[in-house]
Amino acid sequence: MSATYSESATRTFTIADVGKVLDCFAAEIDGMGQSTGLRSRENTKAVAADVKLMAQQGYLAEVNLYLKDTNGVTIRAAKYKVSSDGASLSGSRPGNYLWPRTSGGKLCVHVTYSRAWWNLSETQRANFKQRLGLQWGTLDLDTSFPMLTRYSDRNYVSNGFALQKSVFI
Repeated sequence: MSATYSESATRTFTIADVGKVLDCFAAEIDGMGQSTGLRSRENTKAVAADVKLMAQQGYLAEVNLYLKDTNGVTIRAAKYKVSSDGASLSGSRPGNYLWPRTSGGKLCVHVTYSRAWWNLSETQRANFKQRLGLQWGTLDLDTSFPMLTRYSDRNYVSNGFALQKSVFI
């Protein structure tokens, strides 16, 4: 005698859920910008708005924030990995974003696009980029931050859409 089992997964989140989760990211980048003294509130709002739009369109795979000292050495980082299967995760409130004041340093943002982004035509990508508030360039960056130690930090979740945050110290 044999038995079979089948299961299907459906996405239950909406654009509003994605927005709600990305609002947590927005709070964190604002806190990091203010605590490090390296980003204005206007700039963090613009970055957060662009990243939110990328996520709402399904074009975001992950976003990395990293702090460099005056010598260009990365001293801290945070990775926010997108998950469309976060129903089993428990959600958190924004936190752990008070990074050291770093006079002369840089607080950098790096996005990794999803497969959906790369499936767009060049024209579609160009049209989308026109909707963004900032100019986003390309950068070859090792987002494993090998000189730092990684720790799982928290999850931001709404109806199955999640950002899973790790910190690197």
